Amino acid sequence: MRYRKLGKTGLMVSEIGLGGEWLERKNYDEVKEVVRLCNEQGVNILDCWMSEPNVRTNLGGSD
Repeated sequence: MRYRKLGKTGLMVSEIGLGGEWLERKNYDEVKEVVRLCNEQGVNILDCWMSEPNVRTNLGGSD
């Protein structure tokens, strides 16, 4: 995975991120597996702006 500096924050974020909108119809176990796989591949940025409340809940509950 390649990373880039996020503005002036100094944070290094992956060039590939995970968008959360499509997770709307997925259950907790499916979301947890997607997050696990992304983490395993080095994805460290997540976009869940405007996601349904259940998506935010499932993402927040992922280990």
